[in-house]
Amino acid sequence: MQVKGTHPNDIFTDEDVTLGLLLNGEPAAGVEVTVVKGDDRFRKQVDELKIKTDAAGLFTLKLKEAGRYWLNASVRQEGGTWEGLPVRKSASYVLTFEALPQ
Repeated sequence: MQVKGTHPNDIFTDEDVTLGLLLNGEPAAGVEVTVVKGDDRFRKQVDELKIKTDAAGLFTLKLKEAGRYWLNASVRQEGGTWEGLPVRKSASYVLTFEALPQ
């Protein structure tokens, strides 16, 4: 799985950030993406943001606070069989990035 769109060095607060996921070179549609703000070691609530990719594998987010973030996307698919046993394919993408203030 790979990401396309806005480069992580170009992410600023209060701006729309559009990223896209590819799986085997094709858009990864309908994949749930989780974004969590860092620097909150002792928080009581995670406040994660969950977004699904559209048919083109794209998703848009707008971050209100500057700081470090963790992004995760995972997908599992049926992969056919191997020697008569069912096989699953899985892929994941993890990105840490920093949203800069305006």
